[in-house]
Amino acid sequence: MLRPAVCEWLIASFSRKNAILAAAVFVPGVDLPVLTLNQMRLVLRIAAAHGVEISNDRLPELVAVLGGGLGLRALARELVDLVPGVGWAVKGSIAYGGTRALGEAAVRYFSARVEADSSRRGRRLRRRRDKAVAA
Repeated sequence: MLRPAVCEWLIASFSRKNAILAAAVFVPGVDLPVLTLNQMRLVLRIAAAHGVEISNDRLPELVAVLGGGLGLRALARELVDLVPGVGWAVKGSIAYGGTRALGEAAVRYFSARVEADSSRRGRRLRRRRDKAVAA
């Protein structure tokens, strides 16, 4: 199955992009919208890789991504103050690690949804088969 490889590639790619972006931008706060947008795109692509329809039903997941991005930004701000001079490395590391963690969580979330949907579908098919055999 290609899904795990595709998801790993997506996570690695978006994590690297966000790390470079966070390390390269020196104006505080300017990178947050782009980092968060990349994380939202990552979650939507992982959902698509799992065959989950992209619709307004994905809004709760995207709100969670936004909240996570704000939390990571607050963490980065605190750590940059503690370690002066290497703020770019701290910001890049947090952007990389946060995006990677978010991607891994999204994979687990959507994998569980797909498995639950598959088992429900299987039960429905077995019930239909049993009714057909009984008739």
